[in-house]
Amino acid sequence: MCLLFILSLIATNSQILATKRVLASDNYWSPLSNWFNYTGPMDAMPLECLALSPNAPVTGALSSAQIQQAYNLSSSGGQGTIAIVDPYDDPTIMNDANVFCSQYNLPNLTSSNFNVVKQTGGITTDANWTLETSLDVEWAHAMAPNAKILLVEALNESEVLYAVDYARDQPDVIAVSMSWGFLEADWAPSVDFVFQPGPFGNPSCCFFAAAGDERENVSYPASSPSVVGVGGTTLTFENGQFSSETVWNTTTIYGTGGGISKFFNEPSFQSSYGVPNANGKRCVPDVSFDAGSSVSVYDSSYSEDNNWQSVIGTSLGTACWAAIYSRSLTASNGRLYQNAEILSIYQTKFRDITSGGNGLYNATTAYDKVTGLGSPLTTTYNVPIFAMKTLTDGKFYNPNQTVPYFKVEEWFTDNSSAGDQGGNTTSGYPFGFPDGKVGLTDLTMLAKAYGFSEGGYKDPTHHWNYQIDINNDGKVSLSDLSILAKDYTSSSKYNWYTMDPKHISINFTITGNSQPVTGTLDSNGFAAIPANCTGWLVFKNDTNTAVGAFLTFWG
Repeated sequence: MCLLFILSLIATNSQILATKRVLASDNYWSPLSNWFNYTGPMDAMPLECLALSPNAPVTGALSSAQIQQAYNLSSSGGQGTIAIVDPYDDPTIMNDANVFCSQYNLPNLTSSNFNVVKQTGGITTDANWTLETSLDVEWAHAMAPNAKILLVEALNESEVLYAVDYARDQPDVIAVSMSWGFLEADWAPSVDFVFQPGPFGNPSCCFFAAAGDERENVSYPASSPSVVGVGGTTLTFENGQFSSETVWNTTTIYGTGGGISKFFNEPSFQSSYGVPNANGKRCVPDVSFDAGSSVSVYDSSYSEDNNWQSVIGTSLGTACWAAIYSRSLTASNGRLYQNAEILSIYQTKFRDITSGGNGLYNATTAYDKVTGLGSPLTTTYNVPIFAMKTLTDGKFYNPNQTVPYFKVEEWFTDNSSAGDQGGNTTSGYPFGFPDGKVGLTDLTMLAKAYGFSEGGYKDPTHHWNYQIDINNDGKVSLSDLSILAKDYTSSSKYNWYTMDPKHISINFTITGNSQPVTGTLDSNGFAAIPANCTGWLVFKNDTNTAVGAFLTFWG
C-alpha cells in the first residue's frame, strides 16, 4: 500500500541542459537537449490501495484536519507556487482535486491557482501514476491552501528529471515536490545540478523528495545534499486526538527508507549539526511525516468502481513538507539543522521520534536514519538573528545553564558579519578553533578552505565551515586571512578581557524587566544565566566596552 514509485535507470552521459521552450498556447513544454542516455529499464514498484466507497472518503483514513492537528498546522497559509512533478498525464486532476476540496472544506482549484504543464511528445495516462498525482496535488493543497500549484507532467518515469529542470526555472516556483525516487547509483552526482534553483527561477526554491518505501534502501534524489529528504512515520489517534508517532514499518517489505549515501559526501549542515556515525557521507532522511497512517485520495482515473482510495507511503510527507516550506520559506536543510542544534529550540520545532525502526536503523533521541530530525511542530524554521558560538567546545548555551565565559570567542549574526551590541560589524576580534589560541593550526585550516563559499558542501570537498569563515560573510577569502594575521600567536581567551572577574560585568536582559540585571562571574570565570533571560552583554569594566553578547531575538 505504497505510493512512492522506486525507479531504476542507468545514465551513461550527462551535460548541462539548455534553456527550455514553453508552448504557452497548448500548455506543453519540451526539453531542447538531452543530458541522459538511458540504457536500462525503468521499473515501477507495484501499487496497492484500499478502496471502500465511490462516494465518501475511506473509513479510518485520516482527514486533513487530523493531520493538521498532529503537526500543529493551521488550516490556512502558503505563498508562491508549489511545483508537483510526476510522470504521465492525469486528465481528470482538477475535477478530482475539487471533489477532495469539497469533502475537506478547502478552496477549489481554479485556473488562477492551478496549472498543468505537459511534456511534448505524445504524453499518455497511467492509472497508477494518476493516483500518485492526485495524492500529491490534493494534499499539498490541503496543507497550504493559499499557495498556487503547478503540476509538471513528464512523458514517463524516464523523463522526470527533465520535468524538475523545467519546474526549477519558473520564477514563481518556491518548492518542488518529488514523491518518487531512483535507487541510488553512481550517476546521481552528475545530474545533481537540477536540484538547484534554475538560472531563471526563484532563488528561494527548495526541493523535497521521499526517502522511499522499501525500508533500508537509500533513494535518490532524497539523498542529494540539495534536497530535503522526507522519511515516514505512523500516527496514532485515540478518541479522535493525536496520541503518538513512531517509525513507519510494516511486517512486509514496506517501511520508511533511510540510511547512508554511497555517492554523496556529508554536507556541512549535517557535519556542523553532528549526525552520528555518518562516516563522512550524506545521511537520509532529514525530516519525517506520516506515511503509515492512511489518508484518503480522490482519483476517478484509478478505478472504475471506487474513486476514493486509502493510501500510505512517504509520498504524502513529501508534498506536505513542500507545503510547509511555502508557509514561511524557511524549512530548508540549512535552517532545519540550525534549529535542531539548540535543544530548547529543537523541542519547539520538531517532534523527536524515538520509537521504531526500519530493519536496519532505529529511531533514537535527536537525529536518526529513519526519521531524521523528526516531524514538524511548526511551519516556521527561522534561525537566530544573534547567537553565541563557543569554538572551544562547539556548543550553544541556553538560559538557565551555567556558562563558561572564558570559552566564548566569537558571536555572530545571521545576516551580517560579527557585530557589537549596536549591530555594528567588527573585525580583528580574537578567535581560535578549537584550542583557544591563534596559531599554525588555524592558518592551516584556513588555507585548506581558502576560496570556498558558504554552501560549498555541494562540492565533494566541502571545505567551507562556519569556523573558518571568520567574518561570517559566506566565503573564505583574504579578509578572513587578514583577521587571522592580526591575532596570530595570541591566546584568544585572554585577549578580549582580563580573566580576573572584577574586570568583567554581565548585564542580563530579563523578560518583563525594563532595566538589565547585572551579574557577576565566580573565581573561575563562570556565571549562571537567569531564568527568562533573552540576552546578555559582557562588559570590560576598565574601558566600559561591550566585548561579548548573546541575544535570542529570532528573525
